[in-house]
Order: sequence, then structure tokens, then C-alpha cells
Amino acid sequence: LIKAFKEVSKVYDCKLLIIGKGKERENLEKLIIKLNLQEKIFMPGFKKNPFKYLKQSDVFVLSSKYEGLPNSLIQAFLLDIPCIATDCKSGPREILNDGEFGQLVEVGDYYQMSEAIINVFNKNWTKKGKKEEDGRFDKITILNRYLDIPMFKIRS
Repeated sequence: LIKAFKEVSKVYDCKLLIIGKGKERENLEKLIIKLNLQEKIFMPGFKKNPFKYLKQSDVFVLSSKYEGLPNSLIQAFLLDIPCIATDCKSGPREILNDGEFGQLVEVGDYYQMSEAIINVFNKNWTKKGKKEEDGRFDKITILNRYLDIPMFKIRS
């Protein structure tokens, strides 16, 4: 994602926000410095409420090598943010319906990822349909599924 962003930043004046934490943080920080992107990439760490950041985003990129059920992709999709995801073993392809509702790129191909981001900025890519037509990903259905998770239950 950082290498892809370097390519995008040659064309557009934009910023990248990476939310979360993990053992690769130090390596990511070193790469950001090596590519001279310190003024354009921000890594605030874990955020309890990522929605305030997501809703202000022009594009959401999931750059995972492996996934199960990528909640962040689902959340961005529900907020109608254009989504780009790596076509890793499971999750993104199913959620984006084989690329119909978001762009899929090869894992590790930062050039292809940068092209996908530029496609969004150039308005050369839009959803080909409404995911709401598929009841599994209807916004109300998804929200109700979240509310069925015990940790989200409202206790009296």
C-alpha cells in the first residue's frame, strides 16, 4: 500500500491514513522515511471508532496478504466508500462479488494497486450495481448481524 501510494502521490496531492497496530509498524515507518512520505502518510495506531475516519475517505484500500472476514472492508463498503482490495485467498472476492462492487488487485502488485486508486480519483471506476440487491450484504442485514454479536448487545 505504501509503495502504491508513492505512485499515486506523483499524480495527486493526497494523504494516506493507516489505522491499526501490528508488529510491522517499525518496518512501515522505515519504508515511509525511505520513500520520503513522512508528510503524507499518517499512522495513528488503533482507533476504537474508525468510522469517523472512514466516512471522510475518498477510497478504502485493503492490502492484506491473507484474510478471513475483513470487517474493515465490509464497513467501508457499507459507508459507500469506493473499495479496493487484494484478491487474497478468502474474503474480498466474495464481498466485492468478483470485482463487481470494488476493484480487486493481485496480492503484492503495488503498481496495479496504484492504478486502481488512480481509477477512483479519476472517476474511471464506479460500482457496477447495488450490493443491496444481494440480501447477504444489505446494509440493514449487516447492521442487524453486528447487533446480534454478544459484545454489541445493549445491557440494562
